[in-house]
Amino acid sequence: MRGRDILDHFALAHAEAVALSGEHRVRLQLAGRTLSLVFAGQALAALVSRAFRHLPVLPESEAAADLEIRVFDSRFSGVAPPIRPWEDEVCGPRYELLGSEPDGTRMTYTAEPAAFSVYDPSRRLAVHWSADGEDYPLLALASPFHFVLCWWAEACGAVVVHSAAVGRDGKGLLLAGRGGSGKSSTALGCLERGLSYAGDDAVWCDVQADPVIGWPLYATARVNAEDLQRFPRLAETAAPEGRKGEKRVLFLGEHFTAQIAPLTLSALYLPVLGSEAETRVESASRTDALRALIPWTLDFHPHSGPRTLFLVMLLIQRLPKVRLILGTDREAALDTLASILEGR
Repeated sequence: MRGRDILDHFALAHAEAVALSGEHRVRLQLAGRTLSLVFAGQALAALVSRAFRHLPVLPESEAAADLEIRVFDSRFSGVAPPIRPWEDEVCGPRYELLGSEPDGTRMTYTAEPAAFSVYDPSRRLAVHWSADGEDYPLLALASPFHFVLCWWAEACGAVVVHSAAVGRDGKGLLLAGRGGSGKSSTALGCLERGLSYAGDDAVWCDVQADPVIGWPLYATARVNAEDLQRFPRLAETAAPEGRKGEKRVLFLGEHFTAQIAPLTLSALYLPVLGSEAETRVESASRTDALRALIPWTLDFHPHSGPRTLFLVMLLIQRLPKVRLILGTDREAALDTLASILEGR
């Protein structure tokens, strides 16, 4: 079955869910564009909205949004999925469904929790279904509609990269590296100190803007439970512990909205954990940047391909590249980064 036909089936099911549960619309501004979320009922909207607390809320308008995501689940609405394409299609390594005809639509399915998304860039429309909104793990609520937003970014000539971004006075640095490189903890340390923050794990990068702009996708962060004590101010925003083994989720929008802001990016920093107390910087190569960004960013993108790779490589080409060797003295490391941001 064609992807657009699948989208039509789920759009009709969403309309049925709205008729039964009521409609709740939220119109937001994300990365300078208009995002419309259309929920079947308010219960699901309340669960999802915390991650977008930092985004400007726009008045309702008859004008079409740049992207509309229609959202429903079976538990709250009582509406079952109209078809089950995940039972007929091949599921790829990043949850993408591979068997639909190549008509430009993109689809993903996850089994736990059961959730399905389908997106058509030509119609600027997506539908997201889940079996049970209350069964969503906290990690999913920290980054709702992530796959759809990644696809939308590409349609806009931008890319969502696996990175953090911090700054001061509207100017900032992109921090990229594999898990355990110190990227997230450095970004959260900067946020705790009062610096600007555009994400610890996912940043929307307008790579064709001049200068490059990094936009905060979510007002959230994820941190290992044992590391939470290092950030006493941020710890106040932590959600209750979720499933065993999950990271703690911080909903930052309730207390740090003023610091969560877009940044013009002046450089790409590649943090690594050093063995000496002192933090230092040195030049990094294009190959270093490719290794830090490409594998982890592609994991973010179901249906990733040449377009994703081109946009990431363009980002790397446009930013100076610096290796940030983090010393064991974490406070001194943050002092060093603050000095860099101040231009000292």
